[in-house]
Amino acid sequence: MMKRKAIALFAVFTALISLCACSGQARETEPREVTVKVIAESRDFEKEDKVTTEKQNLGDVLEEMGIAEYSNSGYGKFITGLYDIKADSGKEEWWSILVNGGFAGIGVDGIKINEGDVYTFELKVGY
Repeated sequence: MMKRKAIALFAVFTALISLCACSGQARETEPREVTVKVIAESRDFEKEDKVTTEKQNLGDVLEEMGIAEYSNSGYGKFITGLYDIKADSGKEEWWSILVNGGFAGIGVDGIKINEGDVYTFELKVGY
């Protein structure tokens, strides 16, 4: 009798763990609204888009929007252009990434998407 209770308890526990895991996965793919800003003062360009996405990272959101050009580096994707505005390496131009006003410090594929976040890309000059 005790063995049956233990097996039943184990089955209930396993079912609860499975349900929790599945509900967590569903939440990760729920649509989130974020803001993507692109600023290139030297080109007199500024654009802001509100985006609703189920993507998990910023690189995938940019690809979904179809606005980014990349080159691959040993550190992952390196943004070379946004909205057909290409960074000119001869002028030491590069794209800075800010998350909610703070410097991201990582590449677009490492930035996780959160509801309400503002992702700002600024074309900078000088390394």
